[in-house]
Amino acid sequence: MIEVVIAGFFGYLMGSIFISYFLVYFVKGIDLTKAGTGQLGASNTGRILGWPVMIFVGLFDIFKAAFALFIIRIFFESSPYYEAAIILGSFGIIAGHIHSLLIWLHKKEWHGGKGGAPLGGVVLFLSWESFLVLYTFLMPLIQLGKKLKKKQSTYDNFIPNAIVGFFIPFVVLYLTGNLLYVFLILLLLGIIVYSEREKVKSILFPNLDDKDSISRIFLILGLIRAIKKSIIKKLKIHSKSDPNSIKIPLTHLSSDQATHSNTKT
Repeated sequence: MIEVVIAGFFGYLMGSIFISYFLVYFVKGIDLTKAGTGQLGASNTGRILGWPVMIFVGLFDIFKAAFALFIIRIFFESSPYYEAAIILGSFGIIAGHIHSLLIWLHKKEWHGGKGGAPLGGVVLFLSWESFLVLYTFLMPLIQLGKKLKKKQSTYDNFIPNAIVGFFIPFVVLYLTGNLLYVFLILLLLGIIVYSEREKVKSILFPNLDDKDSISRIFLILGLIRAIKKSIIKKLKIHSKSDPNSIKIPLTHLSSDQATHSNTKT
């Protein structure tokens, strides 16, 4: 069970790494936490250093998450708690990206990004096909978001990110058929939405008081839960009628288990 704790802590440390903060500081002499939106992600970095650096930082944040999970797989793939290690490691990556321990040690203040890029890294680790579909879909949406947003500090690519975030569980479910992956993605999306709750509230419910906002949010969560139950029910019915139709990837199995499974087939 100790491997689960190690995976979570390692994921948190990896998520806390921000190359953007040091790039902006050394190139422009600017504290990124006090510029633009104050966040350390690719979008805010791009406003200061331009779009090539924005792409570089975005790719760095994506691959730091995928790399962290790959390391966890190397060390703990044969463990009976491997799946729990991946879940807690993913949770740690997102948490570290939102509240960076390394930035806190440097500034004694909690800062970070939104969590979208490392979530992409988790998706890349779980299913590269899903990552390819989602990020191909994301590019034109970003351009759409730039036209639709009214205030740079408020919208900040909210529309395209929200659309892609909504479709991530469905794409992963369709391409992998793995309900554990879907559960993990929903968990991480919940963390990201909670961390951005004030922005979500200001955009979706700008004229509502706190009590009305809470009621509306619970209504949306109820609809999401109903959709999730419907998907699971259809999968169960489909799997009963055709047991071979839903294939669960072997990426979460140990090497010995995968070999044993292949020998049986």
